[in-house]
Amino acid sequence: PEVFTLGVAASIPGFDEAVMDMQAGEKRIVIVPPNLAYGKQGTEAVGGVIPPDATLIYTLELRDL
Repeated sequence: PEVFTLGVAASIPGFDEAVMDMQAGEKRIVIVPPNLAYGKQGTEAVGGVIPPDATLIYTLELRDL
């Protein structure tokens, strides 16, 4: 599990949009387009590289508010 703070630059904008209307305990699959993720620059990530213009797919669970 990863912990992040809503609205902080450390998280991608797609996460902020995805969790805004979630309730504690809710799970959802989120498809994040490149413009709400790492865009044209991509990024190095734990375990590899996220290439430029990548669409990301996450399963998010909001455990607590």
